[in-house]
Amino acid sequence: MQLDAELIEHTDMVLPSCPEILTELFSMLGQSDLDLRNVAALIAADPALFGMVLRKANSVTESRQVSLRDPLQAVTRLGVQRVLSIASAVAAPSAFPELPHAFAERFWQLSRATAEAARLVSHKIPGHTEDDAYLFGLFRDCGIPLLMIHHSDYQDMLQEAITQNVPSTHVEYQRYDTNHALVGGLIALHWKMPDEIVLAIRHQHDAVLFGEGGGTMPPHIRTLAAMGFFAAAAARHALGEIEDPEWTWCGRQAATYLGYNSKEAEELVQDVAEALREVKQAGGSLF
Repeated sequence: MQLDAELIEHTDMVLPSCPEILTELFSMLGQSDLDLRNVAALIAADPALFGMVLRKANSVTESRQVSLRDPLQAVTRLGVQRVLSIASAVAAPSAFPELPHAFAERFWQLSRATAEAARLVSHKIPGHTEDDAYLFGLFRDCGIPLLMIHHSDYQDMLQEAITQNVPSTHVEYQRYDTNHALVGGLIALHWKMPDEIVLAIRHQHDAVLFGEGGGTMPPHIRTLAAMGFFAAAAARHALGEIEDPEWTWCGRQAATYLGYNSKEAEELVQDVAEALREVKQAGGSLF
């Protein structure tokens, strides 16, 4: 897929380096002769991540009497894509160490919840695997922390967007001549994420994306971007956050594109939010 030239345009912000373990995993995914033993060795070298992978693998074993302890067994059980999802949730925050602690904690909690919601939404809306949906959900707003680091008034900007009841991308562009979707696309490209993830992040807020024709974006990119609005709205409900204006401005268009009327869209958001609350109450390790 040809990535549009705008993604590679000049930016005066220094893009964060991809965490080493994600660089290696993204590279491995591109190998035609991928050896799961190499993935297992990589995971085993990181005790925190290995523990997380083992917990997830054991939570999905068919028999509760079987307790996996070997990294290769765990990777084989989960699959490389699921391991990448887990590694991304664990490692991504380390790429933005300058982010204020309170903001970082809230942002990544919401991002993990959005990722889990996207995984659930993928069961309702065909077209993408749950692991692709999770990865997109986790990183769909990854431009926000970089803008936060570079602009001291960023939190004020977010409040202004809520007060004006407009998507933050509108106010971002007025203030900074860019927005978090473009910045997020640049980060995803820099980190060598799959093209579909890069393009869905970059174009999710395009005015014409869900209109007739949808610009030049293929339907599967539009579907992934549309799923993100459902996921983000459900995550905010599950965490008790106020509704983001983007659901009013963009989510309704996304719902129409996916064939949902307003009532059906709200029901799906509420159903996914309730499922998220159940995951959280059950001690979901990536929530």
